Amino acid sequence: MAVTGEHIVVHERRTRLVGLDPRDGALRWDIACGAWPRATVIVGERCLVISQNRPELSCLDVRTGEVLWSAQLAEFTGHLAATRDTVLVGGWRGYTPLTAFDLQTGSMLWRTPQRVESAVPVVVESGVLIGEPHGTEVSLVEPRDRRIKAQWSLPEPLVSGDTRPVLTPLDRDRVLARCGPRTVVELSLPTGAVTTLFRSDDLDLEPRAVSRTGPILWVREARRGVRALQAHDGTPLRRFAAADVDHAVQTDSGFVVADSRGRLALVDPDPGAPRYSTHSRRIAQRIRALREHGSRTVLVLTKGTLRVVDVDTTTPDTSRT
Repeated sequence: MAVTGEHIVVHERRTRLVGLDPRDGALRWDIACGAWPRATVIVGERCLVISQNRPELSCLDVRTGEVLWSAQLAEFTGHLAATRDTVLVGGWRGYTPLTAFDLQTGSMLWRTPQRVESAVPVVVESGVLIGEPHGTEVSLVEPRDRRIKAQWSLPEPLVSGDTRPVLTPLDRDRVLARCGPRTVVELSLPTGAVTTLFRSDDLDLEPRAVSRTGPILWVREARRGVRALQAHDGTPLRRFAAADVDHAVQTDSGFVVADSRGRLALVDPDPGAPRYSTHSRRIAQRIRALREHGSRTVLVLTKGTLRVVDVDTTTPDTSRT
C-alpha cells in the first residue's frame, strides 16, 4: 500500500492494483499489474510499481491509473526508490544491478556493470542513500549520474532488512541507521559525523529501520515489542507489545499502535503518564499495515479489507473489501 494525502494505491485480488479516494474509499481506477507487486511508490502525480511475476517497472498516472511508460527489468529485481526526476531500482539480495530511469520518459540513465547488493535505497533532499547489508559504509548518491556525494563509516555493520528499509531520514540534515545487533546511529548530512543515538543494553533489535511519528522514534526489539524513544536525543521511553506493522501513527488524540492480536491501542509513550493506553479494541485477527489518514482517523490494512478507523472510539467508520 502507498498512501499520500491525495491518493491511496493498494494491491487487490492478487493481480490488481487499485487507486482509491482517501476521503471515502471510492474507486478511481483498477488495473492489472501482475501477481503480488514487489514495490509500490507514489511520487508527485505518478505511481511506480514493480511486478513480482514479470520483470517490469511501470509508471502510472496516479490520478487515472493510465500507464505512462514501462521498462523491462532483470529477473528478481527488487527495491524501488524515486526522487522528483529519477527512479532507482535493483540491489535486492545482490540479484541484479542498480539501474536508474528518468521519471518523466522512462529512458535508462545508467546501470551498474555488475550485480550489486544494497539495502532499500532511501531518498533525502540531496540525493539517495545506499548501503550494503553487513557493510560498514553508507553513501549519498546523485541518482542522475551515480556520482557519490558523501560517505559515512559506521561503527558496526549495517543490518540486513531484506525488503524493509534500515535507514530513516529525520530531517534534511539527519538520517538514522540500524547497525549491529543493538545500535541506532545518527548520520549528519552537512558534517559527515556519525554518533550513537541509542544502544539497547538488554535486548537485540530487529533488523529494520527506526520509524518516526512526530517527536517519538519507534524501535522494534526482537521477541519483545516496540520501544519508544525521544527523537531529539534517543532517550528511552516506554515499551509496547506492538504487532509486526510498519510504524505507529499520530492523531490529535495521541499515538496509535497495533498489537499482535489485531487490536489498535491509543498509547502515551511518556513513562510518567498514569496509563500507557487509554483504550484499545480488536479490529481483526491480523493487522498488516497502519497509515495516517486524518486528525482522528487511521488507515488499517487487514486481510482482504482496508478500513478507516476512528481512534477516539476504535470503531470502523468505513471499509473497502
